[in-house]
Amino acid sequence: MASIEESESGQVEPMETTQLFPSSHETDLSLFSTQDNTLLSEILNESGITTFTPSDYSPSSIYYNFIFLSVLFSANHGAVVSCLSLATARLGTLGSYQSSVLYMSYTFSALFGATFVVKSIGAKDSIRAGMWIYCIYVACFLVATIFENYKEPAALVGAFIGGIGGGFLWTAQGSYFARASEEYALAKSLEMDEATSILGGLFAGIYLGGEVVNRLFSTVMIHWGWSWSWVFGGYTLIAIGSAFLMRFTMDFPLGEEEERKARSQTIFYKSTVTFRLLLKDPKMKYMIPLSGTFALSSVYIATFVNAEVIRVSLQDANSAYVGILTSITALVGGIMSVVFGFSSKSIGNATILVMGCTAFFAVSCLFVIYPDLNGWKLTTLVLVYCLQGVGRATF
Repeated sequence: MASIEESESGQVEPMETTQLFPSSHETDLSLFSTQDNTLLSEILNESGITTFTPSDYSPSSIYYNFIFLSVLFSANHGAVVSCLSLATARLGTLGSYQSSVLYMSYTFSALFGATFVVKSIGAKDSIRAGMWIYCIYVACFLVATIFENYKEPAALVGAFIGGIGGGFLWTAQGSYFARASEEYALAKSLEMDEATSILGGLFAGIYLGGEVVNRLFSTVMIHWGWSWSWVFGGYTLIAIGSAFLMRFTMDFPLGEEEERKARSQTIFYKSTVTFRLLLKDPKMKYMIPLSGTFALSSVYIATFVNAEVIRVSLQDANSAYVGILTSITALVGGIMSVVFGFSSKSIGNATILVMGCTAFFAVSCLFVIYPDLNGWKLTTLVLVYCLQGVGRATF
């Protein structure tokens, strides 16, 4: 889904960034779209001069650099979402409060800081900053597990700081993707559509794989006899290692025209682009209920199913099954994104969104129909996580 910015005349215009995840059904697995089918319409201005200075990187170096970045991004974000799914299961009520703080901080950062950060320090450095900040969130689980006396402040402070980084990380990733696609299209003599499809498919596949592996990590390690302090220590090392290695990825700086435009905009203008979009874009009033449905179902899974249902029905007081079951959601979501991408032209996006909302509704409805948690088995819980994956694929 394209990010948006507001022009100086007050008109809302698309930014040169693309939101990659959560998944969308509007295209195939690449998850990206462009406004024109030609390369020149994306990279040339009205005078016929490129709006950025092409680098001297070869097509293969750009290609493998993007794979490298995707692996690092996937590892870092996979560690984050894995810890998030374990928050209530391992920290109890404190985990629910922690997740609330994370989401509130994330929302505030996305509304009032994402565009400012990316325009100020560039896409690569914004990704690096966001990944390092995410490390603090992951590490707070380790601290809360080891130091009982500091459990509450560590969990809440870590979540607040982590949300700030998450708020601009995806905007930065989208901006980097757009620039990498431009560079790859020029170096390879491809149209922009083809370049974004190639790199987008790479990112989506690697991201999915990284999330699944990270979620499985906790289940495998617990069954091998690791303690939770060792598991969260492992996630912390994964997050820190990927953030550190980001320094070795290529940087694609903005061209003179983009830099001039960024310098001419005030801090307040840059910081409130997303918030003004929320207020002025008429489509937002239709998107908010759908996003709310996704959020409610995700919270329901994290705070009730992960923390209570698994513990009771599978007699899993150690939360060993949380990782493998939540990995099913990620896997199904990726597969169904492809399915919905191919079928959206024939059945329409509205039908797919209704299917997603129905899947989310079914997640909670199943427990209303059959509320006895002792009667739930592993096979029926797999169905719940599959339904969550189907719903996730539509958003």
